[in-house]
Amino acid sequence: MLDETTKCLFLRTRNPPSIVFDELIKKACIVNINSEQGTNLLAHTKGTFGDYRNKYNNAIVKFVNDYKELRYFLHFFFYIFIDF
Repeated sequence: MLDETTKCLFLRTRNPPSIVFDELIKKACIVNINSEQGTNLLAHTKGTFGDYRNKYNNAIVKFVNDYKELRYFLHFFFYIFIDF
């Protein structure tokens, strides 16, 4: 459930402050944030949030590169076949 909540948080916010992660752990897991389990969950949640951001950025970069490549091939195609 924590990973799903983290994913929803990622989709709704751009760069949340660290207090948001603390409150998420407290409310979703009902764990004291200062305990060993709380600090482990906090580290896991922040890492997961970073993974989501990294995957999102990589997908955007891939989309842009694919678009540029397609645009180049279409321009090349039209240049060769339409000018003749």
